[in-house]
Amino acid sequence: MIDAVITVLGLVGNRKRENYIEDGEIHTRFVEKVEEDRARYYFGPRLRDTFSLSNERYINTLPILCELFGEERVVPIGTQKAREIQSEVLKAEGFADTFLEREDGYIEDEKNFTAIFSTINSLLYEYEKVVVDITHGFRHLPILMTISLIVENIKNTEKVEHIFFAREIEAGREYEIIDLKEYLDVANISFALASFNNNYTVAHHIRCSSPIYSELIDNLSRFSEHILANSILELYRNENSVVERILRLLESLEDDEIMGLQTYLAPVKLHLRSLVLLRNQPEYKQLFHLSKKLTAKGYYLNAVTLLDEAIGHYCVERFRGYSKSIADGIDDFLKTDNSKAVKYELSNQSKNLVKHMENMNGAYLKQSREERMTSSQRNKLQERKKKIKARIDPLVFAELNRFGLKMEFSKIKAGADNGLKLEILKFLKDREFLTEFRQFIRETDDMRNNLAHANSSESLLQIRERLDNLLERFNELCIDIDVLR
Repeated sequence: MIDAVITVLGLVGNRKRENYIEDGEIHTRFVEKVEEDRARYYFGPRLRDTFSLSNERYINTLPILCELFGEERVVPIGTQKAREIQSEVLKAEGFADTFLEREDGYIEDEKNFTAIFSTINSLLYEYEKVVVDITHGFRHLPILMTISLIVENIKNTEKVEHIFFAREIEAGREYEIIDLKEYLDVANISFALASFNNNYTVAHHIRCSSPIYSELIDNLSRFSEHILANSILELYRNENSVVERILRLLESLEDDEIMGLQTYLAPVKLHLRSLVLLRNQPEYKQLFHLSKKLTAKGYYLNAVTLLDEAIGHYCVERFRGYSKSIADGIDDFLKTDNSKAVKYELSNQSKNLVKHMENMNGAYLKQSREERMTSSQRNKLQERKKKIKARIDPLVFAELNRFGLKMEFSKIKAGADNGLKLEILKFLKDREFLTEFRQFIRETDDMRNNLAHANSSESLLQIRERLDNLLERFNELCIDIDVLR
């Protein structure tokens, strides 16, 4: 149900200029239009199934609105002069003109854009569902109306049912009434794509009446969530990933739908396809390239976090190539639990081994047997502990725990021992540029910790410059030189 039909009143009236000769001189006067002076109006293809007109010729679109929706629903926006002219039009067309006296759409000063914009916004806010006609009015009035409609449509796509505009076929003679509502969707999706191109962010509240546009915006928003959560590798790793879904939606758009969106669509497609191509790269290279992309978008904490992880994954990749025993030790570490947490622990310990060398505390790939157990195994272990605790003196049990002697079945150090660590160190010691690489690791660690704990006192420009420097050094040390190979 339409609550209101908001229209901008123009100065096209029921009078026409006519020249006549009197006493041998040419004079001008205004006379009422006759039937053949009125323009022909008809609805375009997308509207003619919904609306039909009783006549073919009208003075302007105001009588058409009254015919379709009733005078009581028409909410006019216009100056006093426009009201007076349209009063004559309505009387000539057989409609009451009392609704022109409404004060809520009265424009006192047509040059006061702020006041006009406020009036338009107030009227749109007042009604639940509206039809808007922007055919007439001074040029800036339809423009201000359009801006307000775009803003309103971002918040609520259901409010505006139609936007009527009489497209000129022949000046003063023939007009096709079209619906510009579809262009609000174009404005919304353009806004979403522009925002995504700029910094990956897409607001959740942006909606479109088009199902495919809405689905596209939902997936762009999901991409944003992954970025903010630093869950980035999952964005593109399989055929049903968020990136693949977005690309399929973009490809499914018809040519006429995307004609006006190419400026925004082209960089989005190019960027997403570049992510898909990363699948074939080693994980450390994937993380490095993602770090570069996030740096370009201004996500400095996320970027340095990924760079830090890229260092660890690079170390793991190179350790594997040193010997079969090292590769087997890494595989054994991952065998019982291939979760993200364990992969991160592997990456982190590998990076720390290079960073600290002989000074690294404990064995390489250390992890408690209990931490690596399944939930079922962990429950059984706890039950056995309870039974043992019940059979021995509590002080004795506490003392055993305090010194880390938790019975044979809960030995703390599982996995590889110091032998694996020493074997890797032998390979590392002969590496050229190792000193520079270790310094690079420390600086990356420091930057990540400072940003993560809000300890940085640097300006954004300084942070960006430091991060760019770290990215250049990773590329040089890990890719060009390949320091650990």
